Amino acid sequence: MKEASVRVDQLSPKTQPAPADGHVLLQLNSQLFVEIAAYFGSGSSVIYNFQENYSLSKNSSSHAAAFHGDMKPSREMITFSFRTTRTPSLLLYVSSFYKEYLSVIIAKNGSLQIRYKLNRYQEPDVVTFDFKNMADGQLHRIKINREEGVVFVEIDENARRQVHLSSGTEFSAVKSLVLGRILEHSDVDQETALAGAQGFLGCLSAVQLSHVAPLKAALQPGHPALITISGHVTESSCMAQAGTDATSRERTHSFADHSGTRDDKEPLANATKSDSAVIGGLIAVVIFILLCITAIAVRIYQQKRLYKRNEAKRSENVDSAEAVLKSELNRQNAVSENQKEYFF
Repeated sequence: MKEASVRVDQLSPKTQPAPADGHVLLQLNSQLFVEIAAYFGSGSSVIYNFQENYSLSKNSSSHAAAFHGDMKPSREMITFSFRTTRTPSLLLYVSSFYKEYLSVIIAKNGSLQIRYKLNRYQEPDVVTFDFKNMADGQLHRIKINREEGVVFVEIDENARRQVHLSSGTEFSAVKSLVLGRILEHSDVDQETALAGAQGFLGCLSAVQLSHVAPLKAALQPGHPALITISGHVTESSCMAQAGTDATSRERTHSFADHSGTRDDKEPLANATKSDSAVIGGLIAVVIFILLCITAIAVRIYQQKRLYKRNEAKRSENVDSAEAVLKSELNRQNAVSENQKEYFF
C-alpha cells in the first residue's frame, strides 16, 4: 500500500502516504460513522422512515430483508448515547407495518427498559435495568445486539445482560425509527405509550441501527426526504465532558427547561439533598472536633489552677512551721539565760 485516503461527508479528502520503511495494512470491516450529537427540546422528534424502500418489495416473502441494504429481520445492532433528567422518556422506537416494535425508554422510576414485541398477538418482552437512576443528567452509552431470539444488552460498558425473547425471532417489515416523541397513534403497551407521549428532553448522540445513522442523516443540510423533524432539534456539543464551554451549553439546555411536571425535577432535587446532607455532616464533624478541643483546653486550665492553689497552700504551711520553730528556739534561749542568772 502506497497511501491511505479518507473522506467524511462533503469535506475535503485527507491522504496519508505510507511510511518509506515498510508497508501498512489498512482494513475496514464495516462502514465508518462519525459520531454526532443533538439536543432535543421538549416535544421534539426525529422520524426516519423506511416505507419508501418497503413499498418496492411489499409483495415479497421477505419484507424486512429488503427494507434497507443488508439489514436482516432476524438481527440488528443498536448503539447510542444520551443524557437527560426527565422521566418518563422515549429514547428510541422502531415500528413495523405488522404492529411489531422495539422501544427503549426510561420509566417513571428512572429505570431503563427495552421492550421487544416481535409477535403482534403476544405481550412484549421487557428487559429492565434498575440498578441506578438513568435520568441523572450523566452520559450513558447503550448497546443492544439481537440475534434471532437472543438479545445482548450493555450499559456504560459495565452492566451486561443476555435474555431470550419469547415473542418471536424476526422483526418483519420495519416501518420507521423514532427519536423523541411519538407523534402518530401507535398500538403499543402502556409504558411505551406514556414515554412516547412525553418524548425526550436532553442530548442524544451516535444513534445507529445496524448500518443506518438516522440522527446524522437528520442533521445534514438538506436532509433526505426519508427524514421528518418536528420541534427543536439542533446539532450540539452536549456530549462533551466537564471543562468545556459545550458542557455549559448542554447544562443550559438540559436543566433550564422547567416545562415538565414536578417529577421531572426529582433527580436534581435528590442530588441537591444529597449534597446538602454531605455538607451538613462535615459541619457537624467540625463542630464536634471544636467542642472536644474546647473541653480539653478547659480541663487543662482547671488542672493548672488547682496545681497553683495547692502549691500556694504548701508554701504557706512551710512558712508557718518555720515561724513556730523559730519562736520555740527563742523561748528556750530566754529560759536558759534566766537560769544562768540564778547561779550568781
